[in-house]
Amino acid sequence: MFYLVSNMQYVDADDLEPGENGGYYYSGKPFTGIARDLLENGMVIFEMTISDGKLNGPSTSWYANGNLEWQKMFRCGYPEGSWSEYYEDGKLKIEATLELGFVLESTEWHPDGNISTYKMSKQDPEFKSLELMRAIKWKCGWRPD
Repeated sequence: MFYLVSNMQYVDADDLEPGENGGYYYSGKPFTGIARDLLENGMVIFEMTISDGKLNGPSTSWYANGNLEWQKMFRCGYPEGSWSEYYEDGKLKIEATLELGFVLESTEWHPDGNISTYKMSKQDPEFKSLELMRAIKWKCGWRPD
């Protein structure tokens, strides 16, 4: 199904086709707009923003009870920026900051009341991979904000 609201194209997520390099296509072309999943009652339970076939912007999911499940940002297909996840009762579960899909730092609130935190350091095995990805993306015109 296709919707057009305020010059933004909306499609059912199930109508998207897998494209080259993991992108999203609609009617054989890279999709730009918002893909969403709806419950039978019309409630939106998932929405993702796509630009030229790549996740780019906010993606959001809701529990069937209407509470927010998670909010995540993407940039050029990569998880980027703020990520938040919630328990079904609406309490915060995880807050994280990502760059090119790598977790830079995070805080997790466990059901038992414990809190765990993480902050990437230069000694982490993922740090070298992040540095490599930064160099590759910068050659392509990518610049972190």
